[in-house]
Amino acid sequence: MDPVVSKVFDEMLKRMEDLDKRFAERWERLEKRFEDASTALQEREQDVDGRPASLEDYASTQYIAATVADNWGAHFDSCVSDLEQRMADLELIRLAEIRDETTEWRR
Repeated sequence: MDPVVSKVFDEMLKRMEDLDKRFAERWERLEKRFEDASTALQEREQDVDGRPASLEDYASTQYIAATVADNWGAHFDSCVSDLEQRMADLELIRLAEIRDETTEWRR
């Protein structure tokens, strides 16, 4: 084979090998980017899936707190009603004692 043609073929093979290396490097970078994007997407999906559960927990906690507050309010109202009834009973007892005292004085 002619030395010039041989040199041209060798140069072409070398350039093709260089192209193969560059394509391989680019392909590796692309694969890494796709893997990174896939990982980020999976993490985001997990976060998004976790949010409804978090919101449900928060809403449940708020509902329980509201229920406790409502029950406490009802308990407080019943205590106030009991105290009002006792005050009325004491007033009646005191009125009865006053009447007894006034009838004793009149005798």
